[in-house]
Amino acid sequence: MTQSRVSAQRATTDLGLPSNIWLAAGVFGLVAGTLVLFLNDALTDRLVLLVEKYRSLAPPLQKEEIQDIADGVRIWGWSGIVAGFR
Repeated sequence: MTQSRVSAQRATTDLGLPSNIWLAAGVFGLVAGTLVLFLNDALTDRLVLLVEKYRSLAPPLQKEEIQDIADGVRIWGWSGIVAGFR
């Protein structure tokens, strides 16, 4: 059995871009994530409307499916905030 060793060096995220770009991306993540969390109900309603229009021949969404969409919107918001702090 072979063991793989992972380098203890921290991976760099610089990618040759100026630090202002990373700062702007972090601030955007924080702002966008916060807005998504505050506007959760409005975004969820619009997404449900879009999904139901797309599935025009299918029955309306069930309560569980609508809750899944709301949970997904919340995940988008928290992901933006976490990415902004990274």
